[in-house]
Amino acid sequence: MNKVWASSVISAYRITNFVLTFLVTIEELNTDMLSNLQDYDSVEKLTHQQIALIHQSLGENFSQISLFSLTNKLLKINAKMLVPVYLDTSYDRMKDWNFYEDSYVSIARLAKQLLQCRADFKSARPLGKNENTQLYYSYLFAIFSEIPATAFSDQVRIAVDFSQGIEYTDYIKKKLEEMALLNIQIDRFVNPKTDIYITNNFDPTFKNDQVVWDHPPLTKDMVNLRELIVRVKNAKHKKTANNNLSSNTEN
Repeated sequence: MNKVWASSVISAYRITNFVLTFLVTIEELNTDMLSNLQDYDSVEKLTHQQIALIHQSLGENFSQISLFSLTNKLLKINAKMLVPVYLDTSYDRMKDWNFYEDSYVSIARLAKQLLQCRADFKSARPLGKNENTQLYYSYLFAIFSEIPATAFSDQVRIAVDFSQGIEYTDYIKKKLEEMALLNIQIDRFVNPKTDIYITNNFDPTFKNDQVVWDHPPLTKDMVNLRELIVRVKNAKHKKTANNNLSSNTEN
C-alpha cells in the first residue's frame, strides 16, 4: 500500500511539474503562482537586476512606468529559464533585428541590455539555440507595452502649421498620431526646441529640419517623414550616449 501511495505521489508531482512547465512556457501562469516553482528566487533576483538596469537607463523618467505591471511581465519572461528546454518558437521567423534597431534605437538598445543581463546571470541555465531571438523580442515587446515612449530621451518634437486653416492643421496632427510609437511630441507652436517643422510655406528662419507639403500627404510623404523622424531620433540617441560617455569619463 505504501509503495502504491508513494508511486501515486511521484506521478502527481511529475504531472504537476509538467503542467507548470507548460504554463510557464506560454506565459499563462499567474505571477502569484510563480513562487511555487523550484528556484523561483533566482527569477526574482534576475528581474530585480533588470529593473535596476531600466531605472538607470530611464533616469528620472522611470517614474512614468507602472513598476508592478512591468515587474510581473519580466517575471513571466524570466521564469522560462527554469524550464529545461526552451520550447517557445513564436519569433522564429523574426531573426532580423535591424528594423527595430534602426527605428526604435533606445527601446532596442534596452531590450539588448535586458537580454545581456539574462545571458550573464550565473544562476540560470545557458541560453539555448534560437533562445536569444525569442528572448530579445519578448523583452522588446514588453518594453513597448509597459514603458511609455515619452520615458525615453530621444523624443522628437514636431510643430505643424498650415495656412489652409486650423481644421487642416488638426487633420495633419491626427495623421501624425499614427507615429506615436516613434516617441514624438506635437508642439502647439514652433519654438527653439522644435526638431521638425511641417508646413506648406517654407520658413527660412527655422534652422532645424523642415517638411513642406503643398498638398495632403500621400503614403510616400508619410514614409519620408517617418524616415526623417528616425534620423532625428538616432542623432539624439547618439548625442545622449556621447554625453553620458563624457560624463562617465570625467567622473
